[in-house]
Amino acid sequence: MEKNKLTDFIIIWNEDKAALIDPINKVCLGVSNKIAENLEDKSVIKKIYPIWKQQVELQNEIVSQQHKINTLYLMVTRKCNMNCDFCAINANQNMKLDQEIKIEDVRQKVIPFLKKYNPHKIIITGGEPLIKEKIQEIIAEIHHEMDSFIILQSNGLNIDNELLDGIANNVDEIDFSTKHMFQSIEKETELKNHIKMVQARGMEVVLSFIYDRENKEDLYKVIDIAAEYNTELLINIVASIGRAKDNRQQILTEYEKMEMNLDVAQYIYLKNYIEKKLFSFMLKNIQVQNSCGAYGRVIAVFPEGHIYMCQCLEKNKFRIGNVLNDDVDKLENTLDILMDKEYIKKSFCVDAKEICKDCNYRYLCGGICPASTEENDFECYFRKKMIEFKLFCKNGENKKLLLEEYIKYLMDIKKDYTEKVQLN
Repeated sequence: MEKNKLTDFIIIWNEDKAALIDPINKVCLGVSNKIAENLEDKSVIKKIYPIWKQQVELQNEIVSQQHKINTLYLMVTRKCNMNCDFCAINANQNMKLDQEIKIEDVRQKVIPFLKKYNPHKIIITGGEPLIKEKIQEIIAEIHHEMDSFIILQSNGLNIDNELLDGIANNVDEIDFSTKHMFQSIEKETELKNHIKMVQARGMEVVLSFIYDRENKEDLYKVIDIAAEYNTELLINIVASIGRAKDNRQQILTEYEKMEMNLDVAQYIYLKNYIEKKLFSFMLKNIQVQNSCGAYGRVIAVFPEGHIYMCQCLEKNKFRIGNVLNDDVDKLENTLDILMDKEYIKKSFCVDAKEICKDCNYRYLCGGICPASTEENDFECYFRKKMIEFKLFCKNGENKKLLLEEYIKYLMDIKKDYTEKVQLN
């Protein structure tokens, strides 16, 4: 590298501010427009270069300590005790239960594969994992052999004290899906009891909720519960994959996404939940990335042992192999070969995606998900506006002021979007 020579930045402009994006070193710098307009000026270079170099070195240090695979999904069964109309894996369909991973397979095949990749976290899911035969033994084997952070995803219907005692020392976190838990007061009470039972055994709890236009009051209820028990809360919307795609469910429009986020922010402000864990969504920083996680940072093992590059892409072109049949070195080699293929890069890498490659925001969002098929997925207005908020509007450490600023920002972009739509 030439001494004191800056990289070629991608620039995102916003009134009197700008963001300098270095996609090669995965660094983002916030500067004034005046500086961004004069990056060839020697005085500007002298000022920016040491800051940029320091951030590059810091990022390199972070990368050097990262696991090769961040997240490994282990789907232990397709069977479920529910039939949610938005299920991504399409549980209870196309089942081959006699071919699903068994405890002996975990010991002899799955664990050697896990050790090869040493993922940062392992997510045990399904279907419903807690109805899987010998699930406690499966979890115990994985915990005994791996240092990974272990997450169990469950609908909670099979939770009881005996089961929790059996997994308490082997699971770090339980993620409860909650959409189905608001059909009655009894169900809400059951969810609260499950949270208390898990927390009493020293495991973390995360609640997830699927918002679908018709359940706004339930959304407020799950926010209240997350605040009461100080858990994190993941609010998701229906994606056009799995059973949701088969049922032709309509995903939220850009306007509806803004409206939902505004409702959530106003409710958190009204109830003064600012110091709760559920507020953490406001504090997450932008990360520079050249691709989505499926490009070599995520792996999904499906119940019959088939391995895919993403838990949402059970398609042959994304298939790495089968953990029950293939040698671990062969699987690693196959993944390396796949990542060099042009169609894989066009699916996951922002510089290769036709719809993303000319967008200046592409290094801050990971690009359009290859599982997306609905027209609304490709509009990106709200996604870009959220990036702009994190880049240019999120100032200071006062959480209340931050939330007030966010609410005002959402109101403004809703109005702006409405005017744009009316003009068109």
